[in-house]
Amino acid sequence: MKRKNNQVSHGLNAKFSQYFSKTKFNLEVGIHQQWMAHAQLLNNNFIQVKNELTSIHAEIKYRKISWLTLEYKYNWLNYINNVDNQSTRKIINQEHHFGLHIFPAKRHYIKLNIDAFINDDSKSNPNSFFGDLMYRYTLKKKKIDFELSAYNVFNEKFYFQNTLSSYYEMRYQYQLRPTQIMLTTRFTF
Repeated sequence: MKRKNNQVSHGLNAKFSQYFSKTKFNLEVGIHQQWMAHAQLLNNNFIQVKNELTSIHAEIKYRKISWLTLEYKYNWLNYINNVDNQSTRKIINQEHHFGLHIFPAKRHYIKLNIDAFINDDSKSNPNSFFGDLMYRYTLKKKKIDFELSAYNVFNEKFYFQNTLSSYYEMRYQYQLRPTQIMLTTRFTF
């Protein structure tokens, strides 16, 4: 079947960032909106396909005191697929990333990262929570770091992710290692 076909796509991006010096607080917010439309051959008929993607990103960094830093990042993704003017699928994914950095004394550093991945379809795509913990001590004269790290502290067994387009829906399942504890030595020359 010979026919001229084209795709129309529109996108909109906005970003806001502000540093509040009095409270030593940084805020960043971004949004991305995209609309796409095209004809698609399905069962020897051309049908109209429309996709809409909305992505929102927010990030907060706070360091009021010299020995403590807090970070929080949030991502929200909404994908809607319409085939022949009927909504066929909608996916909403959220990501939460929390970081805590503590400098309790000179040459000591503690880091805690917690990540949460939330899906609107939690039966097919279970939610996942991850945590990593690290302690670092730096020798004064030798420029040597000793790190004790714990990875996957919540002992998640799997991580699930899904993507969607006009033509397919894909679900990924990653099998993860169990909780690991690692001692690392780092040399600086």
